[in-house]
Amino acid sequence: MDIEQRLQRLQERYRRALSQAVVAKAEYFALAREPSATADSVQRAAARWQQIKARKRSIVASMVTMEQLARGIAPADLAESAHTITT
Repeated sequence: MDIEQRLQRLQERYRRALSQAVVAKAEYFALAREPSATADSVQRAAARWQQIKARKRSIVASMVTMEQLARGIAPADLAESAHTITT
């Protein structure tokens, strides 16, 4: 599989994660405002949302790496680029 195909797959994964993050965020806020929601359910919803956000950051870092490899940038420069994009 070449770099372009890998990048396309990462972009698809990112779009799915973004959609999941929107849903998870909405569920968290809905539960947080629900008087009958338990603290545990609110915490689980918050944790799920944070987990998906972390997955998105990881995917972005992988996308940056693939783009840099496609451009022929040295691996030592990749960590700095990925950190700049994800923070």
